[in-house]
Amino acid sequence: MQLFVWVLFALHLLAQPVYALLPANLELIGTLFIVLTSTTFAFFHLWETRGNKAALILLLLCFFVAGSLEMLSVQTGFPFGVYSYGSQLGFAVLGVPLLVPLCWQMMAHNAATVARLLNPRAAILVAAGALVSWDVYLDPQMVRGGYWVWQRSSGVFTYVGIPLENYAGWFLTALIIFALYWKFTKPTAISRLTWFEALPILSFIWTWFGSGLVNIVWWNQPIVGIAGLICMGFFAIPAAKRLLEIRNK
Repeated sequence: MQLFVWVLFALHLLAQPVYALLPANLELIGTLFIVLTSTTFAFFHLWETRGNKAALILLLLCFFVAGSLEMLSVQTGFPFGVYSYGSQLGFAVLGVPLLVPLCWQMMAHNAATVARLLNPRAAILVAAGALVSWDVYLDPQMVRGGYWVWQRSSGVFTYVGIPLENYAGWFLTALIIFALYWKFTKPTAISRLTWFEALPILSFIWTWFGSGLVNIVWWNQPIVGIAGLICMGFFAIPAAKRLLEIRNK
């Protein structure tokens, strides 16, 4: 199983820079490949390190909690704001493609592991903050690809056209997911870990740095790149420092 997870991890890492270089007509394939490799990696890594119960609980929570709130927001504007999905992402229920909740799961495991590394006593808050910081990159990227569209009337304050209430909605959703997740699987502190156990942390750090570089250099979106480097870096930099401290013991 570990070899399989290592392969998924490698594909997940390679997919991100390759995606940045794809022509527009191949971006959908690249998006689907990233979601597939990332979610599969997260699921099986969690299965291998914390057991099948933890892996299934996190997957189901992301699918049903995030999926339900996405449907609610598409229909009512709460909690993320007023937006609509395109047809590229496939079969949808109440306006939300079934692929979308998986996008929550693919980073939730990474955020949870970072939280356990940094502050297990405040793991719910830290994990929620780490997950929201990732969306500083994700939402502009998906809007750029035309996968969903925000209405101009949505939100008074915006970030590159995305209402700030979206991030409040993300934080609320993440709090619910992680509170329920850790009700069943306690957020134990990380004092020692192998490189295999550290893969979600490395993935988080890679996403932080790589997404910033791609937005600034290739996509000509310096605001997104800088904002993401700052917001996600608030978690990625301490996580990298703490990881090195543990590994050097």
